[in-house]
Amino acid sequence: MKSITVKRRENNAIISIRGRQYYEDTSDSIELMTDGCFEKQGDAYLISYDETAVTGMDGTRTTILVEPDNRVTLTRIGDVIQSLIFEPGKRSNGHYSVENGDLMLTVDAGRIINRLSDQGGSLFVDYQLEINSQLMSKNNFLIKIKETGSAADHKKPAGPRTDSTGGIKHA
Repeated sequence: MKSITVKRRENNAIISIRGRQYYEDTSDSIELMTDGCFEKQGDAYLISYDETAVTGMDGTRTTILVEPDNRVTLTRIGDVIQSLIFEPGKRSNGHYSVENGDLMLTVDAGRIINRLSDQGGSLFVDYQLEINSQLMSKNNFLIKIKETGSAADHKKPAGPRTDSTGGIKHA
């Protein structure tokens, strides 16, 4: 496994995330815009941001390592602890720990489209998620990165898009 250095750095990017889950008869989606860090480490890219109450993971830092062979490692540390590895055509086991206990997660990654460059770009990940060996959902997420310089150089984004009732906008 590749060693990465995760240090709390000054925010230098606007990060837009759209996640979708497809269940047997329904689907759900969430969109979030936040500030965070984007940097190159060796031949990989590192994306990191703080979760909010809107995502249900307030007090958690999410870090995504994108390697050139399309291996994506998502790590969450804080009130929620999670580690997942996405590799096209491969299944990997991870865990999800919260106050009430741990769950075993299995990720079966389909497509990964990495269009990141030193200036930002996008990352798309399509996968199936099993919890305790039971298929729960088909999922995907699209992350768009726009570098902005230092935190002093930009205004803080407005946050997640909401509908007129103040709830998260579902697509």
